[in-house]
Amino acid sequence: DMSYQTAILLQFNNIPAIFLPLGYSERYQARFPARPLQRKGPLRGIPEDILSSFPSDYRQRPIDILFVGTESARRKAFFSRYADVFAAYRCFIYIPSGTDPFHAGAEASIEFDQLIGLCQRSKIVLNIHRDEDHYLEWQRVVNIGVFSGAKVISETCESNPLLTPGLHYVDAPLEDIAVACTRALADIEDSERFAARARSDLARHTSLSTLLSKLPW
Repeated sequence: DMSYQTAILLQFNNIPAIFLPLGYSERYQARFPARPLQRKGPLRGIPEDILSSFPSDYRQRPIDILFVGTESARRKAFFSRYADVFAAYRCFIYIPSGTDPFHAGAEASIEFDQLIGLCQRSKIVLNIHRDEDHYLEWQRVVNIGVFSGAKVISETCESNPLLTPGLHYVDAPLEDIAVACTRALADIEDSERFAARARSDLARHTSLSTLLSKLPW
């Protein structure tokens, strides 16, 4: 299981389980080269400079803050409460209802390569839990956020043996997230170093081939 806590719980109940996160793969990363984004679905209203640009310099990334996740009362309350803070920056915040399935061609869907392209253009990727559960959303934090070169700022998550708060992502209580974003964008050089260090360290220590080689079967 990609959740460390779930794997432990399964083991506790005598089910042969092992923790296996989606680690770093050069072949997988090569699927998302520098290329323009397509103006479709939720990206129809994005300015042309974001669609066409692909900055190699972190400081030139045109999106300051990005969040993509299905809506919940908790998420809506958070973004409403701190709307004035986020309005001061160039943000892409997309919270679809999630009542209908997401599939290729659906107007509400952001295709995965498009999502990665947005992250590659973002300085900060936010992780806000849908509910009160502090489950660590590995896909958003690591595969979508860190491996796209963004600085990830996350609401406090469950512990994970492969991730270190403060080294791989910023971990903060929900009420401190907006302040963490403001501080990160006030010191772009520090945020750039943080994002580069997190990506480099996780690429070395969470290699998918290495993780797979340790499986007992």
